Amino acid sequence: MENIKKVVTMVASKVAGYGERKKRNDCYDEECQIKVGERNRSQIKMLNRRIRMNTTNYKNKRREAMKMCTAKKRAQDHKVQEGMEEANKEMKQENSIK
Repeated sequence: MENIKKVVTMVASKVAGYGERKKRNDCYDEECQIKVGERNRSQIKMLNRRIRMNTTNYKNKRREAMKMCTAKKRAQDHKVQEGMEEANKEMKQENSIK
């Protein structure tokens, strides 16, 4: 079983090679980490002592974190979409010139 694993990884590294992992979520920045951290702390507090105030606080923190991260993701997607549209326009202009 171990030999199979070694052979597969050796062949995969020769064929595909090793590359650095790309950062996937550019929109998840320090500000989002802070909000998610606050949410996690309030969740732990709610789970330790389940009273209405802790539950309400957790729900508010969760809502704030979701709103912020979603807004940043949409803004990033919008920038990517604009970039794609610009690239398409440039390609059409280059093709029409030829």
